[in-house]
Amino acid sequence: MSNNPLHLIPDWRGDETLYSWSSRMHRLIGGATKQTGQRLFGASHAYKEWAASNHLDHLQAVTGGTLGSIRSILLERTVLAAYYPFLRPEQRQDFDDRAVSAQRTPWLTRFGMRASTLDGTEMRWCHCCSEGDLLEWGASRWRLPHQLPGAWWCAEHDMPLNRVTLGRAEWAVPSWSESCPDMLLPIEERNSLRKLSALTASLIGQKWIDLASIKRALLSRLRDMGVVTSMKPVSSEGLQRWFVKTHLAAAVQQVEPKLQSVFDSLWIYETL
Repeated sequence: MSNNPLHLIPDWRGDETLYSWSSRMHRLIGGATKQTGQRLFGASHAYKEWAASNHLDHLQAVTGGTLGSIRSILLERTVLAAYYPFLRPEQRQDFDDRAVSAQRTPWLTRFGMRASTLDGTEMRWCHCCSEGDLLEWGASRWRLPHQLPGAWWCAEHDMPLNRVTLGRAEWAVPSWSESCPDMLLPIEERNSLRKLSALTASLIGQKWIDLASIKRALLSRLRDMGVVTSMKPVSSEGLQRWFVKTHLAAAVQQVEPKLQSVFDSLWIYETL
């Protein structure tokens, strides 16, 4: 299919995702779900790539680059924003080279963490954010900070996020009329989820994370708390016993019970 340019290219709305923009375009240009995928991405199944599209070369061609570079779209409009800072230097170079050359790439499987249970296939939105979107723009949007791994709470409105797993062939938008999910958590656990979501959102725009420095800072804090000591080697079993009793662990097990298998594994603790 030829890359016929689009005559209508709306601007981004705040921190919305690429999928959110695409869903809005679907409603503007009309037509069937698969037709929108062909027009925007040259792929009828593009609606399934809600996290990060593999066909950004086509999107760049039909928009004339007005939405920004492929690299900026990936790092500012998709969940790759949470993965890129942790890539090794050679991986970041490969990422940048592929983005600059508009090379068609399965971004999530090549550079993401989809093999991990820390990331799922659901989409999330905040009831209050959607109400505000409706007042400002007449339609709700999918915000990037809410789609990142570890984001189960809206830090702005201090409430749990609604979640949905898309099961139909459509360009979906958040259901702004749906009420906030009922989740009764102690204040300490609510605070833990809010801090985790804010920390996750802070990854957006980061170029590189110094994991060695984070490890040193974390061990220093654990020593201050008396969890580990300078006199004995760090025990992965001891770290596990401590972590599963924290407010954060209790909160995560409430909102995402399937992560219990992660807590039961020692690989995370062994990295320290």
